[in-house]
Amino acid sequence: MSSVLLPSRSSSPRAPAAAGSMYGPYFLIQKLAEGGMAEIFLAKRKDPGGAELNVVIKRMLPHLSELPDFVAMFLDEARLAARLEHENIIRIMELGQEEGCYYICMEFIAGEDFSTVLRTAAKQRQHVPLHVCCQVILDAAAGLHFAHEFKAEDGTPLNVVHRDVSPSNIYVGYDGHVKVLDFGIAKAESRMSPQTVVGIVKGKYMYMAPEQARGEVVDRRADLFALGVSLYEALTLTRPFARDSDLAIINAVIKNEFPPPSSLRPEIPGALERIVLRAMAGDLKQRYATAGEMVMDLTAFLGSMAPLSRTLVASYLGGLFGEERKLSKTHVPPLAVLLEPSEGPTAAAEPPPAGVLASRVPTSTPESSLEESLPSVSAAGERGWSRRHLGIVAGVALLAGAVWFGSDFFSSEELSRRVEVAILPKAEAERVVSMVHPGMRQCIINDAAELGASVREVTIDVVVATSGKVSAKTRLPYARSRLGQCLESQLERLQFPKQETRELHFPVRVPLLPSTR
Repeated sequence: MSSVLLPSRSSSPRAPAAAGSMYGPYFLIQKLAEGGMAEIFLAKRKDPGGAELNVVIKRMLPHLSELPDFVAMFLDEARLAARLEHENIIRIMELGQEEGCYYICMEFIAGEDFSTVLRTAAKQRQHVPLHVCCQVILDAAAGLHFAHEFKAEDGTPLNVVHRDVSPSNIYVGYDGHVKVLDFGIAKAESRMSPQTVVGIVKGKYMYMAPEQARGEVVDRRADLFALGVSLYEALTLTRPFARDSDLAIINAVIKNEFPPPSSLRPEIPGALERIVLRAMAGDLKQRYATAGEMVMDLTAFLGSMAPLSRTLVASYLGGLFGEERKLSKTHVPPLAVLLEPSEGPTAAAEPPPAGVLASRVPTSTPESSLEESLPSVSAAGERGWSRRHLGIVAGVALLAGAVWFGSDFFSSEELSRRVEVAILPKAEAERVVSMVHPGMRQCIINDAAELGASVREVTIDVVVATSGKVSAKTRLPYARSRLGQCLESQLERLQFPKQETRELHFPVRVPLLPSTR
């Protein structure tokens, strides 16, 4: 943690800076989400040495900044979370105030929230490997155990409870590391009055422990119940308490009614099912007493695989989402690109317009099947995107291949679909198509061997129709090869804007480098 400021009250807040502009020392790249108390941005900061740091800014909503209760809750969250320094908890770097609004600066992790991992696996009709499920939950449990055990400077236990554990608050990096997010409603029991605790139901209904759903006082075991629900969901791609209404969900939670996970995925070993059922026990005496106990059981289950598990998590994540998405999420454009001037001699000092970067507010639904209930990334993008002419700055961001949208970077397919120009220059189309090469890498790895070691490249003729649709045909003698068909399918995922002129024709030469075989 670099610094935790002690901000003082200021005059009434004015409208704060939006995405695409400076906010104190930070350049706000993209709004990621907005909740009841705060909005969240991907941002950058340049240190005195010139190095750029990617961060996440969580900023209190302006209209709440003058409400003492909300300010106190926001600052309590920040001060507590900033002290929880552990490899499996998101790191708080700074607490400050700018333009009349309080903010928290947090570390940026290139990866996916676990909810998106599960949703994507369900869309692809594949179960998440058991060892991946176990390692992610094990690491989350390790982070929670640290928070649960955290003490004040005088050694007094603070009895921290997260109260909002769910797959969406577990983040998995492309390097295999796992972080628990958002201690936003976590409180130290010693700082809460009985009126604050008793009778108030907090958190997501799907992941609540029975005692939490009843509005009773909760302790760390409520987090362990939610972690058990998250493991159940990861293993089966089904939410155990999903029902048609909130009332039915709460009733199922209180009654602790759910089918055993092995009834939905028979290959789940008995030892692993016992871990899930113990974490989800309705009787507090039967549930894990500490997250450390759950860590030990999951470690024992993983056995000899444990030392390799994080590497396997990283490998699985990269394979699930593809090289192109991984590269786009791990490479945020530099400030030189983000601050690229638009037109005119006075534009150099101006940041990109806010319209270049779009926002999304996450939603959730109670259906039991993740495949049916959670929208695809592309569907979420269609709802959140503002259709407008993006200008030169958007073109620069497109060619960089890494504009951030919500919790996801746009793929080259989605970016190219949204660049609205009346005439698409051939050179521009060629550059956009070249961006798909990372997505072709897996094709080469899987299928290049059939062509023989002497083949150094494959040429594909690409046509961009006036409708914006892309067609691709591999040149002979490789037109009917598995590699050719795979490469063609990657290129044909692209969709350009409709054109007012003739269709475009150009070749794409794909090198078959030895390192990719």
